[in-house]
Amino acid sequence: MIALLLFLAQAFPADTSVNRVQPLISNLLSQTDYSGSIEPLLAPSLPGADQIFLKATAIGTGLMVFGEALALEIGMNLPGENKLAWLTPKNNILMASDALLGLALVYLGLSQQELYSSPFFYGVTGITFATHVYREIEYFSEASDKYCFNTPLFILNNVKMAGLLTAAGTGLALNFTFNF
Repeated sequence: MIALLLFLAQAFPADTSVNRVQPLISNLLSQTDYSGSIEPLLAPSLPGADQIFLKATAIGTGLMVFGEALALEIGMNLPGENKLAWLTPKNNILMASDALLGLALVYLGLSQQELYSSPFFYGVTGITFATHVYREIEYFSEASDKYCFNTPLFILNNVKMAGLLTAAGTGLALNFTFNF
């Protein structure tokens, strides 16, 4: 490892003189559009790693939300134990909302160029997060028809909430970075 670093240091010597740095800065500052804004600094044409991370988080979380709803729908309709007590209208609505909101997150992640500036993204993320907070409260209550009726569902609910917070936080950070 040290040998590789020494080789790279010799192959690419650091030159911090003003003569090399000044043309780079001038070139960046000269690339302005008709409004006078600096195009490469404020509106990058290609998505950066942070925008790719936001899209991947939105798609991954959306797939998790949709996947859990699909797994519960299939699992609760298989013959076996008494599952009818769980299949209440409230739980069916939560399951259907998970399926729709999960697919909406996947769609937004795949279709939106600048996901961080989409109010629909924040709306879908906020509603999805609110339904999962409701399940957290319900898990600790004495309700008989809890959506998260066991520990694995409770843990998965927390993982999805972490994904939603990560997506929303990354989007807000990018929105702040590119708009201010």
